[in-house]
Amino acid sequence: MRKFLFLLIATLCLSGCAAPQTGSILSSQTSDLQQQLATAGVAQPSIVAKTNINPLAAAYDQADIRTNFGIIGIQLYGADSPNTVNNFLKLAQSKFYDGTLFHRVVLGSLIQGGDPNSRNANWETHGLGGPGYFIKDEFNSHLFVKGSVGMANNGKPDTAGSQFFILLADSAPWMDGKYTNFGTIIRGLDVVQQIENVAVNQNYHPVKNVVILGIDLIKKQ
Repeated sequence: MRKFLFLLIATLCLSGCAAPQTGSILSSQTSDLQQQLATAGVAQPSIVAKTNINPLAAAYDQADIRTNFGIIGIQLYGADSPNTVNNFLKLAQSKFYDGTLFHRVVLGSLIQGGDPNSRNANWETHGLGGPGYFIKDEFNSHLFVKGSVGMANNGKPDTAGSQFFILLADSAPWMDGKYTNFGTIIRGLDVVQQIENVAVNQNYHPVKNVVILGIDLIKKQ
């Protein structure tokens, strides 16, 4: 079924959304495609975690994602999506993301990472993993625009875990109210653009690994 989905996506791209321009506002057909591409599989257990009692969002408001392409700096929306930010910071602090990949790269649309399965050599498993639990959605007033950082899910409410994506299009209104927007890029947009332009296979998986070396938490000033 998964292979069929990717074949369908590839067919749609060839017929109706070929060579999207970086940062362009995507067509309705392409927006439907992107909703599918910002998903995180279905292999996680359906356990909704309780609100994170570790108030990391109160102490840290930025994070640096160190990659083999350079550093991507994120401003986190701790006041607007505190549980999501706490979860991201907790995972980063525990080195959960270290050695994982940006396993999905769609030119002009998004890059996605945060799956522990992406450490595996079997690319078929990439995009299907998570931390072993789900967290609740935290929709807020921040609209999805270029540089937004959102939580991937499996297409159903309250199914985010560890996978996240960085938006490359100018805007994505179809994502508002469907994905938790928990931050924005403030440093290293050039690094994101380098990653955006890597060679990928028919399933949008980079041919050469784009590695998250680690994520550093930055305290509030």
